[in-house]
Amino acid sequence: MNSLNLPDTGEKSAGYLKLTVQQDQSQRFIPSLQHPDDLSLLYNTPTTLASAATSFYKNLFASEPVNNESIQFLFVTIPGTDKITTH
Repeated sequence: MNSLNLPDTGEKSAGYLKLTVQQDQSQRFIPSLQHPDDLSLLYNTPTTLASAATSFYKNLFASEPVNNESIQFLFVTIPGTDKITTH
């Protein structure tokens, strides 16, 4: 006998399977998100959750202009003895 008081035949009760699915779904569910453009509000509808996630990833992967002064500073600070070898 197992914890559900069923004979151990390898079968699971419908209640156990339903509970397992519900637990799995609750672990995948995001109840609310802060929108990256407005951190003062929590969004919790499917439409606003999608909007917040889309905006976050668009901002995360957006390119920014290159700062040439920073690149020049980096080049100047690397000692001339440091080399990248090809082997």
